[in-house]
Amino acid sequence: MVPEYLFGISPLAPGWSSILIDPQPGNLTSGSATMPTPRGQVTVAFTNPSGGAFTATVTIPPTASGKVALPGISAGQQMLVDGTAVTATALQTPSGHTVAVVPVSSGTHTVSTS
Repeated sequence: MVPEYLFGISPLAPGWSSILIDPQPGNLTSGSATMPTPRGQVTVAFTNPSGGAFTATVTIPPTASGKVALPGISAGQQMLVDGTAVTATALQTPSGHTVAVVPVSSGTHTVSTS
């Protein structure tokens, strides 16, 4: 339950071919979790310093892709994905919530607020 709610790891498509990472850290300043999926391990580690940039390092398994949402980001704002500015777009989740996300491919990526 912790990986799903605190770290926001959930499937966007059957078989986990597309994965949503939407951490909800509250007052936590850091954390990490690994969740097994049919395609392999999904890992999320974040730092949330007071007054600093929220940073998440995510690992998406081979043959899957991901979408990453970060706290406080709205559609149209920019996040840094592996150091490159990417504009977040709106995504309606399977649970009906709308979040602002940036895409990531399989592998390990660092996503942060600008």
